[in-house]
Amino acid sequence: RRRRIAAGNAQQLVRCLALLHPRHGGVALAFASGKALRVLMPFIVAVALLGTLALAPSSPVFAVLAICEAAAIMLAACGALLGPRAPKPLAVLHYAAAGSLASLMGVARYVLKGQRRPWRRAADPLRA
Repeated sequence: RRRRIAAGNAQQLVRCLALLHPRHGGVALAFASGKALRVLMPFIVAVALLGTLALAPSSPVFAVLAICEAAAIMLAACGALLGPRAPKPLAVLHYAAAGSLASLMGVARYVLKGQRRPWRRAADPLRA
């Protein structure tokens, strides 16, 4: 579901790119913060993580940040492994990491493959 939503957000961003022009005032700001950042944020986070890892060997500050990022990723993985038994902080980390990863995959899929047919509503198993 999150991948499909992210692909739809990317599609809307591409189709409505003109809304980012400053002449649209508040609409441009709302579109940039509500749609553009939502599409771009997983990529920004991935680039920041790679930058931190690249700078870690030469800077103690970035080394500490890299260790903290690695710890957060491991804790998110623990939250995934524990599932419903995960303590709240691990569950929150897992939720955020899984959402970002799914968004990254959805946007990448849209950018690489495009959307060939219209979106269809999924069948609701509760209404069958």
